[in-house]
Amino acid sequence: MSRRKYSDVEKAEAIAAVKSNNGNIFRTSQELNIPWTTLADWVKGEHGINPGVTELREQKEEELATICERVARKYLEQAENPWAIYATPGNQAMMTAAVAIDKNRLLLGQPTSISADVSTVQVTLARRISKIASKTSESEQNVEYQLQLELSDKSDEDYSPELDASVHPEAWPSGNLLQSKELAPQQIEGEQ
Repeated sequence: MSRRKYSDVEKAEAIAAVKSNNGNIFRTSQELNIPWTTLADWVKGEHGINPGVTELREQKEEELATICERVARKYLEQAENPWAIYATPGNQAMMTAAVAIDKNRLLLGQPTSISADVSTVQVTLARRISKIASKTSESEQNVEYQLQLELSDKSDEDYSPELDASVHPEAWPSGNLLQSKELAPQQIEGEQ
C-alpha cells in the first residue's frame, strides 16, 4: 500500500483549516480525511512543510476568512428577512452566522472570546500594590488609587481595558473604582 502524497496547496489548506477549527487537529483530520498524525506534523512544521507551504497557508487563511465573512453576511441577511424569520427557525440562521464569524476571527488571528481571568489579574494587582506599599510606606488603598489613575489613561500606549478600574472594577483588590474622597486625608498627602 502506497502512502498518499499531498501537494503544498493541500497542506496549506489543511493547516488553515486547523486554525479555523481553533487548533482542533483531530476534528480537522476527520473533516478532511487526513490522518491526524500527519496533520499534527504539518501544524508543527514537520514532514514536508517548506516556506512555500507557510506562504500558501497564510493565503489560504485569508481566503477562508473571506469566505466565512461572506457566508456570515448571507446568513445575517437571511436572519433579517421577514419571510425567513417566519418560515425557518431564526436561531439556525443566527447560529450559522455566529460560527462563520467565529471562524473568520480565528483565521484573522483575532480573539473570539474575552480571555482575561479576573482572579489572575486581581492577584497580580494585589501583589503589585502590596509590594509598592511596603517600599513607599503608603497605604495599600492609596497605592491602589494611584495605580487605578495610572492604568486608566487611555492615551497611554500600554493601556489595557482589563486593568482599567472604570471598565473592570472587579479586577481590583478593593472591588471598586476608588475616588480620592474615599481616602483618608493622611493617605492623600503623597499625591500632593
